[in-house]
Amino acid sequence: MCITFAAVAIFARFQNGTQIQFDDNAEVVVYGVEFLRRLDKLLPEFEKRRVVNYLEWCWFFKTMLRDLPDPFALTIFKFYKTLNLMNVQKVRWHGCVTRINSLMPMATSSIYVKHHFDHEAKKQVEEMISLIMEAFVDLLVSEDWLTEETKEFAKQKVRTMKQKIGYPDYLNDSKSVDHEYRLFKVYDGGYYKTKFQFYEQYQRDVLERIAQPVDRER
Repeated sequence: MCITFAAVAIFARFQNGTQIQFDDNAEVVVYGVEFLRRLDKLLPEFEKRRVVNYLEWCWFFKTMLRDLPDPFALTIFKFYKTLNLMNVQKVRWHGCVTRINSLMPMATSSIYVKHHFDHEAKKQVEEMISLIMEAFVDLLVSEDWLTEETKEFAKQKVRTMKQKIGYPDYLNDSKSVDHEYRLFKVYDGGYYKTKFQFYEQYQRDVLERIAQPVDRER
């Protein structure tokens, strides 16, 4: 796909402050190819300042409007209702909980696990899955239609499988969870400052995972 706007420069700007570097050889999976094609044709029709202003106000509108007094929140609800995206206006506490759960999912999950999860049930299911995996390995031995090489490969496949039952074990360790969110800062009396810092740090964490191997313990 050939586009004329400075895609590499844009990606590099996204990575500013992270350990990831984009260049002309970087491979990026794009799901919205047609969107980028249309955007590439649309951007040259407008002045750069107008595009920047539009994007900034869109971001402000999306992230801030629901935090403003009720008349503003009611306006955005009517807008989404017109688009058939929302039928019932959300109460403020629900929005607060949803926001924290999306930005700090492992922190909220840790609280839930400690107070509400049936740990014994998790242990029993893990034992059951382990027995099933052992039985599968034993079954491979008696299968004559498989070559020895294939059997060995299948055994290795089973041994490398990770069980993901209920939740990752590190959620029981408060220090591990605290370490994961060590760069998230809460400013006393500064709601918006805290909110912006959370969004910024969350995006930085997501971007930095691009260059990291998959954490199979999460």
